[in-house]
Amino acid sequence: MLKNFVYNDCTDKCRSDRHGSVISSVITLRSVSDNQLATYIYCICGNCGHVLDKSGRSALHVAAACGKKKLCKWLITSAKADINLKDKESGYTPLHNSIFYGQLDVTVLLAKVCMFE
Repeated sequence: MLKNFVYNDCTDKCRSDRHGSVISSVITLRSVSDNQLATYIYCICGNCGHVLDKSGRSALHVAAACGKKKLCKWLITSAKADINLKDKESGYTPLHNSIFYGQLDVTVLLAKVCMFE
């Protein structure tokens, strides 16, 4: 996946909910690979692992709900997404979202990460 690619003009201090909303909506696209998504969302925001949409969901929340396992792994390792962050709407973490939407592969990945934190 994306390693040291720098294209965006956003910093790691960005907190734009507009960026978060664009990222959340793009992740839900089915015809786009996880690699393409990682590249695109990083180009949108340099803080893509931490920005929230208007519902208080991070990219990891949405990726977990959509079953995007490789993207979840990239968000955790490269974008430093917070696996324990609760959304503002329901208080769910990305792990809760993966369970709620039946994304068992992602659930196992997130559970393993939680065990080693």
